Amino acid sequence: MKTYNDPLYTADQGSQHKMVDAKSMAIQIVPDEVWQSHLKLNEYVDTVAQEITTMGNEWAHMHIRWQGPDANEAKDFVDNRLTPALEGLFGPEKIKSIEDLKPGQGALVKLSAGVNMAAHNYAQAEAQVSKMLAEFADALSAPPSGGGGAPPGSLTQGPLTETT
Repeated sequence: MKTYNDPLYTADQGSQHKMVDAKSMAIQIVPDEVWQSHLKLNEYVDTVAQEITTMGNEWAHMHIRWQGPDANEAKDFVDNRLTPALEGLFGPEKIKSIEDLKPGQGALVKLSAGVNMAAHNYAQAEAQVSKMLAEFADALSAPPSGGGGAPPGSLTQGPLTETT
């Protein structure tokens, strides 16, 4: 039986389920780190694409030399299995923008774009919250509006009395 040392998790003896105390959880998102993840993901996608291109070039050279049923089988594999799988990961070869991708195409491109959008959204939210808090702090430290000065009546006057 696994035990959980993290205070967020508890496990009963004999139970395989873990419970999470939602009140003590916090999520911290740093927009710059999300953006860096987007850039790193793009690097990984480019590396994988380059390696697949290299393999494809080697495959094409080998394919030229094949004869008979092997050549037909290789062509069928490339046309009906490999090319659709690669388009599923990277999208068609001559894609101009992510909007041109059809469902089932460009999963890695869409993932990278999603991370990019998330970074942008988190950064915008953080900027808006910072702006709102700065405006709130400015409003708290600003002098009261309405001409300033002493409140109505003078503190040096005696108490107000009512005459009837």
